[in-house]
Amino acid sequence: MKGFPDIHWSYDEKTGLGSLTQGSTSWEMHGNLGATWPASLNSGKDLTFQGGGTVVLENTVNQGAGTLTFDDDYIVKPVDTQTWKGGGIIVNGEHLVDWQINGVTGDSLHKLGTGTLKINGTGVNPGSLSVGDGTVILAQRADDNGLSQAFSSVSIVSGRPTLVLNDDKQINIRIISNGAIMAASSTLMETV
Repeated sequence: MKGFPDIHWSYDEKTGLGSLTQGSTSWEMHGNLGATWPASLNSGKDLTFQGGGTVVLENTVNQGAGTLTFDDDYIVKPVDTQTWKGGGIIVNGEHLVDWQINGVTGDSLHKLGTGTLKINGTGVNPGSLSVGDGTVILAQRADDNGLSQAFSSVSIVSGRPTLVLNDDKQINIRIISNGAIMAASSTLMETV
């Protein structure tokens, strides 16, 4: 996208440190610093992506409480089966992020911002989704066994988001929850 070299994201789970490298330029990032309190309270820093392009996860990333903010169109993909977890994803403006990363069991991907997040990983994603704004397109691709599931469950936490299902295999429709605002929601759900 946009002619820039891919951004390669490496991460060391033992140290909680990583780097994002684009061509000859590199940036340091701070992820999860520990599973125990109080070390985990200072866990993770926010990252903002501008200019558009592709981000390739070289390792599984635990960003802790840190969020990813996208101010342009991006593709985020693993080298093979790497995963990401963190404080959430913010897609600003009219931008699209093509998210090809699966989640992990027991973790919820939080999506904010008025832009569009397209969930486009492969196989069964055991993670869950919490969406508060913008559009999320569930377009998980089947694995070699023909299995696909975008999320194990979805929570729509306000009346602002739109959830688009590419087909009936994306989620079990019976496990979508809309919290305390179920009656007041303006959420649109559609299958394309």
